[in-house]
Amino acid sequence: MKSFHTLWITLFSLVLSVPAASQRLDPGRLVYSGAFRMPDSEPYEHGWYWGGSSAAYYGQGDPGGPNDGFPGSIFGTGHNWNVFVAEIDIPIPVISQAKNPDELNTARFLQPFHDVRGRLFEDAAGQPIFYEILRTGMVILHSGENRTSPKLVMARGQHLQEDRQDPSHMWCELNLSDPHPRGNWIFGLYTNYTTCDYMFEIPDSWSDTHAPGMSLATGRFRDGLWSGRGPALFAFRPWPSDTPADGDTITEILPLLLYGIQQPGNQHIQTDPSMRMDGFREADEWVGGAWIETAEASAVVLVGTRGLGEVWYGLPDGTVWPDEPPYPDDPEDQRGWWCEEFEAQLIFFDTGDLADVACGLADPWDPQPYAAFDLTPFLYSVSSPQQKEQVSAVCHDPVNNRLYIFEPLADEDKPLVHVFRIRMETSVRESEKSIEPGLILFPNPFNMETTVQFTLERAGPVRMRVYDLRGREVLSETVSGLTPGPVKIRLRSESLSTGVYGVVIQTGQMVRTGKMVVMK
Repeated sequence: MKSFHTLWITLFSLVLSVPAASQRLDPGRLVYSGAFRMPDSEPYEHGWYWGGSSAAYYGQGDPGGPNDGFPGSIFGTGHNWNVFVAEIDIPIPVISQAKNPDELNTARFLQPFHDVRGRLFEDAAGQPIFYEILRTGMVILHSGENRTSPKLVMARGQHLQEDRQDPSHMWCELNLSDPHPRGNWIFGLYTNYTTCDYMFEIPDSWSDTHAPGMSLATGRFRDGLWSGRGPALFAFRPWPSDTPADGDTITEILPLLLYGIQQPGNQHIQTDPSMRMDGFREADEWVGGAWIETAEASAVVLVGTRGLGEVWYGLPDGTVWPDEPPYPDDPEDQRGWWCEEFEAQLIFFDTGDLADVACGLADPWDPQPYAAFDLTPFLYSVSSPQQKEQVSAVCHDPVNNRLYIFEPLADEDKPLVHVFRIRMETSVRESEKSIEPGLILFPNPFNMETTVQFTLERAGPVRMRVYDLRGREVLSETVSGLTPGPVKIRLRSESLSTGVYGVVIQTGQMVRTGKMVVMK
């Protein structure tokens, strides 16, 4: 069982006192649309098998595709040994209650896998590099400034790197059969342990005000303390022309998240407990990200696997690795950072907090996640509480407000892609009115006690969370042993002061929200 003092999952965040233009994106707006499969491809080591570590959405992709509500295409990386790149269309996602991949639609190739890496897998001297536990990221950079065409920007790094500033970023054309790769380039003065994994676009509306010209974001979280006590994120300005020189250094960089300090010459980030992301565990894995901005709300989201409970360096059975020999047997090569349990999550950062960092009003270790969303109810392949790498890449369709989240090794050795729609506030209100019988609180307003009433569609534990107007969790309760049908849960307010609160009920894939008023 998970200890609920470590489960700080925020599924609802009320910010009614903030103007609409700067509201935080409410995780309750995420609506699961289903999943789809990847097509088969050969050879094995160049296809989707053991792939999906990075992905980028392209709104102009698949122009001749069906008018099915899922326009555009996705570029993604294949097997992690080679990191070839392909482009696929986006089929209609399907919700399989049995979590059976055979019930899902399958994407089709728009461009098969090609080697577009150029010098990305070479060192500064042009020598091939063998990558151990590879990290990759990608994003589409649209044409602009003096660029004549959109580019596929990629980054790569590995678990252990002898040089803290290996060349790590490159780009190529979107025509994968004729990619004209450029790079690779060094990312400023920052260690590779913070810069070369997830990548995504920054909306012009934010960058024009807070970081002019810095239209892309890149970052990384490296387990242990090598990248600091939390995930790193940097805004940067890509090359303005089509012909940057190989081996150049990207210099226009602005840290947005960095839970520590980069000191000259150090391979890892210098950090102390005061520079810590809330809930940080050395065993966490943050591997994908997106900047979401709608007409009503915004957030930067990072996807990954959060460690819960106790943390240690050693083996998953609780064996702590000693500083000196004799060392324990490790026949399955499992030595690393472990926790009692791992949970796939989306964590949410306030873009206003990042603006404060960009403007020098806050340090890059000050922003904290204001919410998190549990992804495990939607995943197909989680078979053990200590399973790592439950999710990988994420990419975002900003026009249709969709998130595409990859689940590695979920379809035998291939990834699945899970699709979430982001509802607008008006849509949320309309859908809440249409839910029957819905989430009802009576009495409401109340003084000391109310009853939360709803209908449970499937047997299972129910999580109830209460949040204040700043999105902070103030009460939590889990009720087990419930059967399908009408449910009533008493909620007492001894610890709450007069005010308005949000209530979130979650069981499996069902999330329902409501509002309550406490009057004392």
